[in-house]
Amino acid sequence: MKKARRQVETPVVRRVPQAAEAALKRCQKGLDAVTFDKAVENSRRAGEARELLVAANAPVRKLIEQDRKALAALRKVSDIRRAGVKGRSMSVYSQTFGPFPQWSLNLQPGLHVFSPPYDLDRPGPTSGSPTKATADRETGEVFASASEDGNAHGFRAASASVVIIFQPSVIGTLSVRPYCKYADSWMVAGLHLSAHSEGHLTITASRDDNGQVLDSRGVVLWDQTTESDVNSGDDDGVAWPPDFQVNFLAEPGRNYLVAITASVSGDQSGDQSIGPFPSWSVFSGCISASVPWLVAELRP
Repeated sequence: MKKARRQVETPVVRRVPQAAEAALKRCQKGLDAVTFDKAVENSRRAGEARELLVAANAPVRKLIEQDRKALAALRKVSDIRRAGVKGRSMSVYSQTFGPFPQWSLNLQPGLHVFSPPYDLDRPGPTSGSPTKATADRETGEVFASASEDGNAHGFRAASASVVIIFQPSVIGTLSVRPYCKYADSWMVAGLHLSAHSEGHLTITASRDDNGQVLDSRGVVLWDQTTESDVNSGDDDGVAWPPDFQVNFLAEPGRNYLVAITASVSGDQSGDQSIGPFPSWSVFSGCISASVPWLVAELRP
């Protein structure tokens, strides 16, 4: 008597867009913890360091204030630095490829390629002004910005995400590997007061039912601090595996949220001279990114 062959179910990764909005409500706390909250905390620490430097440099300021020539020279340096800041602008271009027809490729059992439109966009959260955050699930583009403003004081932060919901057909390791194009621009400037600016791309996977973060990986695009200088930069490139991917154990019939997030944050004193002593600091930063396609692979 022949034994019946055991049937092995083909691994399939399905999209579940109708579950996206409810899933984000359950997952946003965990998502923010590894993206926006992390950016805010980094900038808060930079602000604490700035305040400590103000106290530490107090004796030096008093000495310079007593010397008219030194004080006049420092004011000229301040004018030169401010002119340098005014001559710089954020030169980020959009990464949008325009509207996409929705399509997917099933290359082999368990291996899929997806393109926009994705399941949800999340512009924000933001903190402080001026900041800007936009996201578009139709094109897979995110944009986060904190523009230069001498009137702002303290930390500012902005983030933006596109979200995809996956559901596996069998238990296995689900690997999500996006192709993420980006362009970024940043600036830090100051005179005897520090400024900080940083930018990140992060991919995060969470369980839909309880919001637990299963995997999160980030790419640092820039992380800059200055006390008495003017520094700026811009760049473009691709965030791609193995640096930019998530891998986690997935169960059949359960939904999993994957978010791709751009985050910008920084800290500055603004135009805040300390008595007659010329001192100030400013920052800016922005990221434009898009995900034209991603790979989702389920390995039983």
